[in-house]
Amino acid sequence: MTPRVKIWVVSALIAVASGQAVNDGCPTSALFTPAPSPIPVAPEGSILVAIENQSGLTSVVEAVFLAGGEEVRRTTRLLTAAGIESVAKIIRTTADQVVITARIASPVSGTIETKYLGGFVLAAGAFNKGIDFEDRGGIAFIIPGPPSDCNGNGSPDSADIAAAASRDCDGNTIPDECESGLPTVIQCAGELVVPADAHGAGVVPNLTGLLVAVDTCTPTGQLTLSQDVPAGTPLELGHPVNVNLSVTDADANVVQCASGVVMVDVTAPVLICPGELVIRVTGRLRGEVPDMLTVVQLSDNCQAVSMPTLSQTIPAGALLPIGVVPMDITAVDGSGNSTQCMVTLRIEATRDPETPD
Repeated sequence: MTPRVKIWVVSALIAVASGQAVNDGCPTSALFTPAPSPIPVAPEGSILVAIENQSGLTSVVEAVFLAGGEEVRRTTRLLTAAGIESVAKIIRTTADQVVITARIASPVSGTIETKYLGGFVLAAGAFNKGIDFEDRGGIAFIIPGPPSDCNGNGSPDSADIAAAASRDCDGNTIPDECESGLPTVIQCAGELVVPADAHGAGVVPNLTGLLVAVDTCTPTGQLTLSQDVPAGTPLELGHPVNVNLSVTDADANVVQCASGVVMVDVTAPVLICPGELVIRVTGRLRGEVPDMLTVVQLSDNCQAVSMPTLSQTIPAGALLPIGVVPMDITAVDGSGNSTQCMVTLRIEATRDPETPD
């Protein structure tokens, strides 16, 4: 009885898969074929995903494993049209749902990136634990060939392409109108920090140089990259600016991603102190410590926004006896950058001019 149960489960999986085919708007008929035999059984508590490429075309397969709604693993495989590299077996120890998508590998993909699956969708399916697989069970996923008339115009795709009635810019035997055609962003510019310059200024940089995108039809070097906040736009200290970047292909298909820029002050104030400050006293023989803000030279690149504050280890107005005392001066700007210097206070008695030498 046990073998029958295993065979029935696999058949049910194939039936579920055939009902979940996705191909970007093209007809879904004949996208799946029955599994030729039961898939191998995985070890206790794991899932074995067996993928076989019967499409006759090199394909990219992505399997996403989820547990409790959270992604726990993502695997991307490149399967060839035939031979041992046309089959993949993936074991995952913990998952309650597996989502699989197979596409024709686009020529521009080169080394397969986990963020990019190019080409026409051949097959897709979502499989749930308790319905489509159990522990010590598995999933059989068959990648079929593309439909012969994906645009449903009554004429074979190969004839449309041969007669130039349909374009096939990426040479994958699928008319371009059956594919999404949108460029794919591999890497956006991210969040950038711009240091304020010596004058407390900064501008939005050219973020398109950090943008990486590919397209099935337009060569990467011919994609048009742009940003909605022009490079050179002045920034305000501490005020983030959102920037939308766009990728446009030769057919005017556009995709966007969001980035951000903020200017920060990373430059410490400039503090110039006298090496020694002489305080001459008479009568009470006590020297009064001055407010060093009136003595030192203080400047900052962002002082137009906030002037640095000054502190001294001996407070202004303090009375010191005759002698030599060191004192530290610290300047801190509005961004927390600081600089320090030391002043030697020399308290001397004033010589009476009538006193002989």
